[in-house]
Amino acid sequence: MNTLFFLALLLICPAMMMLMMRGMRGGGQTPNVVAPANLGRDDRRIADLEREVASLRAQRNDPEHVVDMTGDARK
Repeated sequence: MNTLFFLALLLICPAMMMLMMRGMRGGGQTPNVVAPANLGRDDRRIADLEREVASLRAQRNDPEHVVDMTGDARK
């Protein structure tokens, strides 16, 4: 009886380890995919952000908007 108990432990331990590892990986499920309804909204948001980046880059290159960060602005 004692040997049967240890044999059962020996067999159950690897099986439980495999189940736990599979659970941590997501169980082999496919990852969440963005719904097609959100694609148009996401595209608009990306376009808006790209325009904002272009505007900020233009301001950075414009000498009128450049800020003197050296601390020697005592003119």
